[in-house]
Amino acid sequence: MTAAQVLRTLKAIPFEPFEMHLVDGRSIVVRHPELVNLIAGGRLAKVTNRDRLDEVVDVLMIVSLRPLTKLEIRRR
Repeated sequence: MTAAQVLRTLKAIPFEPFEMHLVDGRSIVVRHPELVNLIAGGRLAKVTNRDRLDEVVDVLMIVSLRPLTKLEIRRR
């Protein structure tokens, strides 16, 4: 994945919460665009989760971005 692809999803109007799928099988839910910051020239994504903990992910390790359904948003 590229930083431009991540930015396009973050800046979509209207914004839709999504899930980042990583190469190691993990997934990270992004509920709001302000919870993700691209740093190090777009090489890394710093994602803040519900517990206000930051996780830094190499953008090249993101396999896909999937929009969440309204039901998934409520459950998570």
